[in-house]
Amino acid sequence: FESRKRKGNSLKILKGRQPKPFLVCLYGPPGIGKSTLASMSTKPIFINFENALHRINCDKTSLLTSTLSLKQALGDICNKHSEDYDTIVLDTVDALEDILTSEICRENNRESLGSFGYGQGFDLLNKKWIEVLEWFSVCNRTYNKQIILVGHDQIKRYEDPMGDGYDKFVLKMHAKSALSLVSKVDCLFYMTMDKVVRKTENNVRKAIGTGRRVIKTVEQPSFLAKNRYDLEDSIEVMSSFFKDLQKISEEN
Repeated sequence: FESRKRKGNSLKILKGRQPKPFLVCLYGPPGIGKSTLASMSTKPIFINFENALHRINCDKTSLLTSTLSLKQALGDICNKHSEDYDTIVLDTVDALEDILTSEICRENNRESLGSFGYGQGFDLLNKKWIEVLEWFSVCNRTYNKQIILVGHDQIKRYEDPMGDGYDKFVLKMHAKSALSLVSKVDCLFYMTMDKVVRKTENNVRKAIGTGRRVIKTVEQPSFLAKNRYDLEDSIEVMSSFFKDLQKISEEN
């Protein structure tokens, strides 16, 4: 590039690591304890879209039913209640996706996303998700709030061009929207029951549960996961999990 006199502020160079609060998604099967674990984070407030928090001792919003109410809730938490809460928990991403879908269909006078044709309905859903994820990102990077997005799992069939097809646990969302979410978060955690594979007397391999709940942090053929903190591949669920993650995020 030609050397020229710059107008305005000069480019700022940031060196080294830039610690920030974590922005993560925790997903898994119903009833395994995802919301309970999230309630053990530092000073949490739940954004309530599923109305399934009755038995959890936590602060929560009333049941929200629109993206407008979500935006207003996030604004109130980050401004009016900024000192009261350090962690914002969305419960759940799949319940919110149902609301996003209903809003898109109502705004466009359609019965379903599939009725748009050529995937346009799902493109609109992804666009809505990108906007919503940016709201959480602002809470995270501007207001220093830790973010936990809680979701359920579903099984998706993958056809491997290099081998046989296989089933995989992924987020219970439309594929394009899930891709946008996964790219935004620092970590995608899969919470499940731990299993070991043993051979029976007939030399048949059989998965046997250990009774322990674990969080998977690195992707495997059977589930989707990721992390940016160089965590162990599998971590036993403990009440201090998110507080331990907070310390790691502050150091990294």
